[in-house]
Amino acid sequence: MKYKTFFLLASVWFSLNTGDISAATLSVPVSVQNNNGYGAAFWDVSSGSTRDVFVATEQTGTWDSTTQISTIGQYSFGPVSAITSTGDIIAVWSVLDSTTHNQLLYYATLPHSGSWSTPTLLSDPTTSVRNGYTVQIDDSGDILVTWNWFSPSTFQNHISAATGSFGGALTTVQLN
Repeated sequence: MKYKTFFLLASVWFSLNTGDISAATLSVPVSVQNNNGYGAAFWDVSSGSTRDVFVATEQTGTWDSTTQISTIGQYSFGPVSAITSTGDIIAVWSVLDSTTHNQLLYYATLPHSGSWSTPTLLSDPTTSVRNGYTVQIDDSGDILVTWNWFSPSTFQNHISAATGSFGGALTTVQLN
């Protein structure tokens, strides 16, 4: 069965084919758009025991094909994103680890007119991320990601941040 996702971006309704997905549940999409008319819509699709993050990018109303940016077979959900004025995009999402059951953060980047990077683990795999993570990027390509996490070993909540430049590695630090 074919599914379509509908969303509103810049006061215009769009629909995207998400492909042949049987018994799938689609999340509410999130979107970003810069002042030059370049944007993207992100959503996750649940199909049984897996959940995957998808994206479609657009330039002034012309949409590219839908792309899965999460790793196939993981339980990935909750994408958030940021965009520069030149159209570079960073996306961050959660992955439920099937072994530890910790909620982890992954990210990927898309240079304008380029291809998505391979998903990269951002959070400490021995901890569990809480909902409410954020991502920002400025026009110089400086990235800031923040999140709340729980340590199962100490039973304490903490705040962490990751910073770096677009196209490079992000460095993580615990803030409290």
